[in-house]
Amino acid sequence: MKIAHISDIHLGEFPGPIVDGMNGRMKDIVTCMDYASNKLIEEQPDIILIVGDLFHRAKSWGDEALKEISIASVWLRRLASIAPTVLLYGTGNHDNLNYFKNIRDMGIENLTIITEPDFFTINTQSGDIQIAAVPGMDKGFFRTLYPGMDFTDENKAISEALGNVIVGISADAEPNIPCVLMSHYTVTGCQLENGESVFLNSDVVLPTAALQASNYNLVCLGHIHRAQEVPNCGRPTFYSGPLNGITFNEEGQDKGFWIHECVGEFGVFSKFFKTPSREFLTFKWVQQHLDFYMKNGIPKGDIENIKDKIVRVIYSCDDETNKQFNRKELEKQLYAAGAFYVQEIRPSKILTTTDKQSMSENDSVMHNLKDYLKREEVPENDIKDILALAEPLINEIAASLPTGKLSGIFEPVTLEVKNYRSYKEESFDFSKVNFATVNGPNGIGKSSFFMDAISDCLYEEPREGELTGWINNGENVRSGSITFSFLMGADKWRVIRTRAKAGKTTLALQKWHKNKWEDHSENKKDDTQKKIVNLLGMDSMTFKSCALIMQDQYGLFLEADKTERMQVLGNILGLSVYDRLHELVKDKLRVHNREVEKLRSSIEILTEKLSMKNETEQQLKEYELKKSEISDKILQGEKKAQDLEENLKKFNILDVKIKALTDKIVALDNGINIKKDEISTLEFEVDEAQKIVDKEDIILAKIKEYEEAKESIAVLNVQKIEFEQAKIQLGEVKNNICELQKKSYINDVDIENLKVELKNKNELEKEVSNLTKLEEKLAGLDKMRTKKEESLQKAQKLKQKVLLLESEYEKKTDKIQEQIFNCKKKAKLINDSNCPVNNPSCNFLKDALEAKNKIPELEKQLKKFDYSEVEKADMDFQQAKMVYSHFDYNSKLHEETKKEFEVLRKKKEQLLSLQGKNELLENSMKQREDIDARIEELEIKRVELDLKIQNFKTGMELLSKLEKELPVLEHWYKGKDELPKAKQILESSIERIGILKTDIEKTNTNIKAIEADRDKLAVERAYLDGIEELLRDAKSNIASLQTGKSDIDFNIGAYKSKLDELKNYEVERKEKTTQLAKLARVVSQLNILVQAFSIDGIPFQIVRSVVDELSAKSNEILSQMTGGKMSIEFKMDKVLKNKKEVNALEIWINDYQRGTMPYLSRSGGQKVKAALSVAFALADLKANRAGIQLGMLFIDEAPFLDIEGVQAYCDALETIHERYSDMRLLAISHDPTFKGRFPQSIDVIDSGEQGSKIIFNE
Repeated sequence: MKIAHISDIHLGEFPGPIVDGMNGRMKDIVTCMDYASNKLIEEQPDIILIVGDLFHRAKSWGDEALKEISIASVWLRRLASIAPTVLLYGTGNHDNLNYFKNIRDMGIENLTIITEPDFFTINTQSGDIQIAAVPGMDKGFFRTLYPGMDFTDENKAISEALGNVIVGISADAEPNIPCVLMSHYTVTGCQLENGESVFLNSDVVLPTAALQASNYNLVCLGHIHRAQEVPNCGRPTFYSGPLNGITFNEEGQDKGFWIHECVGEFGVFSKFFKTPSREFLTFKWVQQHLDFYMKNGIPKGDIENIKDKIVRVIYSCDDETNKQFNRKELEKQLYAAGAFYVQEIRPSKILTTTDKQSMSENDSVMHNLKDYLKREEVPENDIKDILALAEPLINEIAASLPTGKLSGIFEPVTLEVKNYRSYKEESFDFSKVNFATVNGPNGIGKSSFFMDAISDCLYEEPREGELTGWINNGENVRSGSITFSFLMGADKWRVIRTRAKAGKTTLALQKWHKNKWEDHSENKKDDTQKKIVNLLGMDSMTFKSCALIMQDQYGLFLEADKTERMQVLGNILGLSVYDRLHELVKDKLRVHNREVEKLRSSIEILTEKLSMKNETEQQLKEYELKKSEISDKILQGEKKAQDLEENLKKFNILDVKIKALTDKIVALDNGINIKKDEISTLEFEVDEAQKIVDKEDIILAKIKEYEEAKESIAVLNVQKIEFEQAKIQLGEVKNNICELQKKSYINDVDIENLKVELKNKNELEKEVSNLTKLEEKLAGLDKMRTKKEESLQKAQKLKQKVLLLESEYEKKTDKIQEQIFNCKKKAKLINDSNCPVNNPSCNFLKDALEAKNKIPELEKQLKKFDYSEVEKADMDFQQAKMVYSHFDYNSKLHEETKKEFEVLRKKKEQLLSLQGKNELLENSMKQREDIDARIEELEIKRVELDLKIQNFKTGMELLSKLEKELPVLEHWYKGKDELPKAKQILESSIERIGILKTDIEKTNTNIKAIEADRDKLAVERAYLDGIEELLRDAKSNIASLQTGKSDIDFNIGAYKSKLDELKNYEVERKEKTTQLAKLARVVSQLNILVQAFSIDGIPFQIVRSVVDELSAKSNEILSQMTGGKMSIEFKMDKVLKNKKEVNALEIWINDYQRGTMPYLSRSGGQKVKAALSVAFALADLKANRAGIQLGMLFIDEAPFLDIEGVQAYCDALETIHERYSDMRLLAISHDPTFKGRFPQSIDVIDSGEQGSKIIFNE
């Protein structure tokens, strides 16, 4: 029997060229599939087994998925036409259950699709074959059986369970039929495609012990991409590998499929058939290769091997060569040499040279400061003084650091949370974590615990932007807490942060000392926060750039301002001590500058004062002369003021008289205005009253109309009540008629049904009349069947008796015959011997003689056995058998009689149910007559009510009209009382208007006489206008002269004392000038220190020394991720910021297609790759440079990465792990396939009301 064994097709698109409108790599796979099917037609196997991973991606877009299913179904249909074909489901990240369902729904003949463990037999042209099929099952299927286990124990338990399944299935196999196991798992002892062997339980494996204990004749496996026979399995065990190469791990390997032939007692002969698989080719170039290529091009020997292959170039060189190396040009040359596809050109390592003269964070601050001053060409004498000035400042900063210095390895120890996001209460010990992945579904809390909780504890900058955002949103939760402990060198520290939903918070910093926690918190929370930042030597941005790389913050460093990048690099290198020195020196400088400014200001004031000495002496003489002149002017002014005061008294008397007359005129004018207003009001009232009197006839007519309408409405309202009642009665009558009509309809239906049922009554009675005879017949048949069964049982018992007697007879006779045979055998020995038999001398002859003598007795006993008892029992059995066979019982007739009886029985029940239906029919007919009579009565009443409502209709229409007109008539009715009142107003108001007009004329005459008297007095006062102002000016002039005289007296005294004071100022100015010179020198030195400790000083020199290292490491990692198609360029530059030139770090991203572009101009996937490479490089830099070194790298799941990008991402993590084996390296992902690259695993699960929980699988 020939068995074709194929696996791991991986049908799908891979990175490669487009050939004839199709992905070239997929076309290669299809070519190999067609080759395999053609070869199978030649070989004509009896069965074809496809052992998993038919497809490459379980999740493809609609059109792509349809194309892949279409190609697969055509190929499967072709294989199934050759021989019975079994298709096995592989792994969940490659095969898709929906794809398999679609293929199953096509109903391809001769194709069996297996998605769950199964055992079945298939008939082939060479006979039956048993198939045990075990697809690659999800780990969760087994995990429910072993909850709470760690990683290693869980894998071991699941592997054992899988082994039990494999052994258990084989136990059901028929031993004389070939049995084959097909499964998609790793077997211990197999070789991976990269050449490594699998021996440990790093994942679920199929144990060789299980295969050894099974009954399979052949084991056909999938999953491992290297064709091989696995040793030590106790039976033939094979991996087929893919038909076409998938990755560079398979470089140099033959690809194809097996045909196994079962022969003899199911021995197996296997033959491997190679397919035309596309080959891979890797060039590993070092510095010498690149030097040769850049001068001469691709070596001739290499060109000959390139044609039609998938090529990659991995090189190592120095940084300068890497910058000059034109990868795009090499790619063109490789294609020109016939390469099918150039997958990547990337560096494996870029070597950087370090400037021995450059500054380092490893050197002391004093050493770097001295070096900086020399580079800035500061005079030697000044350097000595500046160092002396800086030393106490440096010591002050060192003493203020929590650990005494910014150095040591930062390592996480434990993390505890309570009511934090999705966690109720959980803790984790990082001491056992080395290189682990955190797994779990999206939204379970992976990033919350291993990212946000650490960041929130140290810095509390929640991603929500709200400080209470991290507290669990449970109904009864009021507060939450985070506790994070870590090592800083040899010291162990702990940060405890709590926060209530109301906003209240606490923050504590503690240090482990003498077996207990000591509090190192400050009085204020903000001061404690600053202390934590100083202890870590990193702010939040730096920490998230190189230690805690969050999913949405990969580009934190690249998106930062180019000047901020310098600060981040400084923090990574532990240069925050320079920041603190810079601030301290600036504070000192500010103090000294204030002192300098104070001295300078004081000296300027003194100098200004001393410059006034000559002028002061001259002004003293001038003031004494002015004093004499002012005294004479004061005497003249006092005499003039007395004359002006007399004239002012006369002026005031006239002014009072004029004012009194004016007030009287105003009062009279006001009286006239009041009377005019009253006249206007009265004239308006007269006009309104006249209008009412003019409409007297209309008002009286409308009043009468209103009263008549009101009377009619009262009468009609009584009729309205009767009208509404009639309408209600009519509605009720109509509803009753409707209800009766419904009842009448239902009654008619019942009558018709009863008539139909009663119509069949006579027919049923006729059919049921035969029921009694049929029942008697059935009873007879039942009795006959019982007798026949009893006869059969009797015959069976007799047969058993015969068999028992025969067995006993045979046992007895066989025993005697055996004894006779043995005795005759011994007796024969006597005849053959030459010894005397009458008196034998040996025991051997004695025994033989005794045996010979027993033979007659034994033969006699044999004849005594009576066989007649057996014969009699057999005769009884034959007689009983004859009785049974002569029974005249027809089972078919019996069954038909039973059915006929059952039909008539049901009809009899139906007939019984019809009794009383006549009475029901009569009642229903009577009910219909009653209903019709009631409907007739109601119809008469309905007609009467319709007539009554019609009679009321005219009156109701009139009522409606009158009710609408009544409000208008009511307005006229109100005029009934206004008419007499209007007549009265006309009579009284006209008389009052005449009186008021007469009073106004008299008052106007009086006003004219008073105005004449006031004008005479005004003429007399005019002669004295301005007297008051003249007097005021005279007094003001006298006061001014007196003030001037007082000022002159004061100034004369002041200038005399000032001349004495200026002598002391000269001495003071000389002393302060000496002090200023000394202080200015210190300020100059402090300015140099400010520049030295600024980001553009010593930190810049140190940062500049690591930029090449950062660039090389970033490009090394980015090349791995992009196949050498992208690179990063770091440039030091100066920019203008706040009107000041500062150092900055420019970053540009290069690629083949788009050239050089800024980071933000790149696509999502390109940005992620670039950001990851820089983040890894920063972490590497932080882990190997001085200052506070990192003992951790936690990174969240990277979006937008293709399969190659994910692999390169894992490779970069592994490289960092290998270089820093003591670093706690942890990567978060929800992709289960990601898990296989890590030796340790952490699972986050949902435990319901207990919140998220963490399981560490060591």
